[in-house]
Amino acid sequence: MVVIALLTAIMMFVLAWYAFEYVQKIARRGRVTPALQFPLYLTYVWVALGLLIGAIQYLLTAIKNLDLQDETVYISYTTVDTYDDPEITDAIQRCQTSGGNDPQPDTQEAKS
Repeated sequence: MVVIALLTAIMMFVLAWYAFEYVQKIARRGRVTPALQFPLYLTYVWVALGLLIGAIQYLLTAIKNLDLQDETVYISYTTVDTYDDPEITDAIQRCQTSGGNDPQPDTQEAKS
């Protein structure tokens, strides 16, 4: 998870860098929207900011997952990755209640 988060953070930082360069180029040219005469760079700057914030979030996730003493895997800085499969949960409960002696559930075929 650390490698994935770091690589994604790096790619998003690179994309944010190029997006900010593009926004600066549009701002220097003084382009405006046709109907409202609104500066065009103000509409593009949000993409660059979103990429930057996403890159920071992935970097924080990688840092959080670097703690090797904590066995949990984080998919964001505060959210733990969980997977609940009802079939597996039922099988674990059956094994715990039967003491682990009954690996097969009771079915009609087993009773015949």
